Amino acid sequence: MGTSLVIEQPKKMEDEVIVISSKPRSRSGRVKLGMMDYDPTDPVCLYLEELAEKSQITMYRCIRMFSIWFYSNESVMPEHVRWSDVTYGDVKAYQNYLRYKHNDESNTRTKPLSVDTQNLYLTAVRNVMKKASRLSMVAPVKKVVIETYLEVLEIKMLTGTRISTSRALDQGEVMTYLSSCNEIKGPNKRSRDVALFLTMINCGLRMEETFTMSYPDNVDLKAKEVRIIGKGNKERIIPLNDVTAIALTEYISKVLGDEPGLLWLPINKSDKINKNKSLSANGIRYILKQRGICGEIKSFKPHDLRRTFGTRLLELGVDVFTVQDLLGHASSNTTKRYDMRGSETKVEAVRLL
Repeated sequence: MGTSLVIEQPKKMEDEVIVISSKPRSRSGRVKLGMMDYDPTDPVCLYLEELAEKSQITMYRCIRMFSIWFYSNESVMPEHVRWSDVTYGDVKAYQNYLRYKHNDESNTRTKPLSVDTQNLYLTAVRNVMKKASRLSMVAPVKKVVIETYLEVLEIKMLTGTRISTSRALDQGEVMTYLSSCNEIKGPNKRSRDVALFLTMINCGLRMEETFTMSYPDNVDLKAKEVRIIGKGNKERIIPLNDVTAIALTEYISKVLGDEPGLLWLPINKSDKINKNKSLSANGIRYILKQRGICGEIKSFKPHDLRRTFGTRLLELGVDVFTVQDLLGHASSNTTKRYDMRGSETKVEAVRLL
């Protein structure tokens, strides 16, 4: 790249690794946080316990990357880190490491980390150091002096964005997908797959919001709306358009039944319903992929259905703040990144000048 960069050498792991001798105890019935046992003296645990389960796993992995880099040891886990040894220089060097990670021209198998991903890794480290500096129950060897934490706060996050590789489905693809559902032989599975697709694409739901849905807690057919508790424990209400309301009504009345319970149920090849568990995230991904393949639709991710919802609303002239509320975003800047309107829209916008 033609840029010289001096990066401090990461710390070496001492021969003796700190191991908490007390038996990990549960909190509020939880024994695990991310992928580690709960330990009230570890700042990693104190940070993770504030997050949702999915976020715990994500941030644990981020912290583990720092642990491996810090000690130059692939076997090191976040619970082994002596946070009292971490300095401003270490965190700054780690940020530089992330910036150039996988940027070697000889490495053609892995893409460079995006700006958002780099900031996510750094945020994980800063948040652990925040707990390590402010809470008295932290073990002495993991305690961070407040001056060090304040210095780390001076490290600025990276700015900038990149053009997204995600996409929104066009109307033709949506109709093709629904037509491919007609090829499903079992009426139960056909009804479920149509209702599932329409709910995701016409309500803009996240994957976790989808597979955790239950009836009637999250679906009010009389009011034609779904009620979702999303990220940050924030509740939002999303109106159902007519086609989605009809599909959900048919699925619930003919397949689910009147009894309250999980909304999206597994259905086997014999069209038999399993009411004892919900469809998993992988199950939903498989359904969407198979139907897309049958319809010969260009590959798309489940989250692209959420992006399609946001893009279509913006195309229809809905203001960005209303779209933000419907998507459950904390910031309208996030909502703007869901705008997948193509180059034709931009050409037309400039033409109008």
